[in-house]
Amino acid sequence: MTSEQQLPVYFDFVVARSTSIRGHHGEPTTPFRSSRRGSIHSQSIVLEYHSQR
Repeated sequence: MTSEQQLPVYFDFVVARSTSIRGHHGEPTTPFRSSRRGSIHSQSIVLEYHSQR
């Protein structure tokens, strides 16, 4: 049951990665910031999820 609940988080991470890759094709200055923000955001969400469980 835990794996099923962890799936959505992983999916969000994959989506963020795909968007960051798309950004690379668009503007080369924004993707770096967005990717860093995404990684920090995902980590904080995971930490919060673990603390709640």
